[in-house]
Amino acid sequence: MKLNYNPDGWVIQDEEVRVPESSPYRVETKHDYISNVEIYTEQNKGGTRLTEGTDYTVDYNGEITFRKNTITLSSSYAGQTLYVWYKTIGDIVEADDFNNLENALETLSSGSLIFLYTYCKGVL
Repeated sequence: MKLNYNPDGWVIQDEEVRVPESSPYRVETKHDYISNVEIYTEQNKGGTRLTEGTDYTVDYNGEITFRKNTITLSSSYAGQTLYVWYKTIGDIVEADDFNNLENALETLSSGSLIFLYTYCKGVL
């Protein structure tokens, strides 16, 4: 689900990410324009808290992707599941988002017309 723009931000808790087995050890969060990132080895801020700059870096400037939601982790976390807490001001909406919605509505409309035709044919 996409988040609307909120100047105060949305707090995302315990977003599960799986670090790739091989380089680059990058993950993307579900939401865009992230800040105040905290990463833990267990849910609910449990286990070890990773250190930004040592264990991971965040693409706050959009150098990797314009979404500004990419985290690059140390190779020592390869293949592990981690839990990310962060703040976001909302998501970017792309043409694909609207196209997928339009396709879904067209499919629904086509199915409804077939159902209506079949129903009317049986009743009339």
